[in-house]
Amino acid sequence: MSKVVVTKNFMDLWEFLIGNTKSVAHENRIFHSFSLITFMICIVMIFLNLAIESVGSLFISVTIIIIHPFAYYLSRFRNKLKLAIIISALESNIFLGINYFLNEGIGGPTLILFIASLLLMNSLLNNRDLILWISFNLLTVLTIVGI
Repeated sequence: MSKVVVTKNFMDLWEFLIGNTKSVAHENRIFHSFSLITFMICIVMIFLNLAIESVGSLFISVTIIIIHPFAYYLSRFRNKLKLAIIISALESNIFLGINYFLNEGIGGPTLILFIASLLLMNSLLNNRDLILWISFNLLTVLTIVGI
């Protein structure tokens, strides 16, 4: 099989998974890409967490693999992007909050991941909804840092 055929097959699969540029809105395609990348990272994290015997982080990865495909499905096949974003944002805040306590608190990677999730929300939400999620995210961070 030639490299061109493999590349075309991958691109066709990717377009199906995130949606056609002509029929699916840009925000939806961003969310679908994010969802697929999240899913792939969690699969890798499961094996890493098994290798280092990190039960708490393993639980987070497995739970995200169970919940996040549902959010992807809602957005990709039911066209319910807003609900999918809400599920994803709640999932993110809950598990990043748990992760904060599992991974060295302020010295770990969690606060950076909160910023990354906020950046994603910024690219997907309108200004009114974004203010709500920034407030919720900030409240979550202040709460876990204060504990």
